[in-house]
Amino acid sequence: MASSTEQWLCDDVFWHTAKHFLLDPLDVLNLSKTCRRMHQVLATKILITDIYFTKEREIWNRDRIAGFGFDVEDDTHTWGIEDPTELEENRLAARDALPAPQPLLHWAIETAAADTGREATALKCIDLAVRHWPDHLQAKDHNWATPIQLAVSRGCLRIVQKLVESGSVLGSFLFVGDLDMVEWVRSKLPERFPKCYGEGWQGYYLNPVDCTALTSAIFTGQIEVAVWLVQDSTAPFNQEWDNAPELYTAAHMGAAAVVSALLE
Repeated sequence: MASSTEQWLCDDVFWHTAKHFLLDPLDVLNLSKTCRRMHQVLATKILITDIYFTKEREIWNRDRIAGFGFDVEDDTHTWGIEDPTELEENRLAARDALPAPQPLLHWAIETAAADTGREATALKCIDLAVRHWPDHLQAKDHNWATPIQLAVSRGCLRIVQKLVESGSVLGSFLFVGDLDMVEWVRSKLPERFPKCYGEGWQGYYLNPVDCTALTSAIFTGQIEVAVWLVQDSTAPFNQEWDNAPELYTAAHMGAAAVVSALLE
C-alpha cells in the first residue's frame, strides 16, 4: 500500500470512524493493530490529535435530555410545544446546547483529575505533544482554557509540573473560560473584594476573566499547586493583573501559604 494511500485511509476513514463510533479514542489504536502497517501510521498521532469522544458525550447528552423532556431521536426540545415557530427556536437552542467537543489533551487532563489512575495517559499525551505537536501545549478547548490553566484549576500538580517542564506558557496571561469558576468568583465578590467595584474589577468578574496560571490556582483554591508555582517553577510572577499583583490577590482570597511563598 502506498504511503499516500495509507495517509488518506488514516485521515478520511479511520479518523471519522474513530470520532463517531468508538467510546475511547485509545480503542482506535488497538483497532489499528489489526490493520497492516496502520498501527505504525497512527501510533504517535492517535494520542494527541483532536479526536473527539463524541460517542461517550452523545450517550451522556441523550440521558440528560431524556430526563428533561427532550425528543431523544433528533435532540430537540419538543415536549409540550405546539407552535411551529417556538418549536424551531427550541430545536435550535437544544442543538446549540449540546456538549462541545474537546481536544484529547484537555480530555486526558479532565479524566486524570477525576481518576488519578488515568494520570499516565495525560502525561503520555504531553510527551507526544512536545515531540510532534508543541502548539497543542498552548491550544484552547471549547471554554478557551489552555492545558496548563485546566490542570491548575483541577489541582493536577503532577500534570502541571509536566506541562511546565514541557514549556507551557505560565507567567503570561491566560484566558479563563470556565463559566462555573467565573460564577464562583462572582459570588465571592462582596465577601472577598468589597472595594472591587470602586477599583475597576467589576468588568473582569462579570465576564470570563484574564489571569495568570498562579492567579487561577488561587481563585480555584488549589493552594498546593499555587505554592509550587511560586517556589519551584521558573516562571516570573511579577506582572500586575488589573493593577493588583498576585500577592494582593492571594491576600484577599485568604491564601496564607501563597502569600508566605511570594514573600520569601
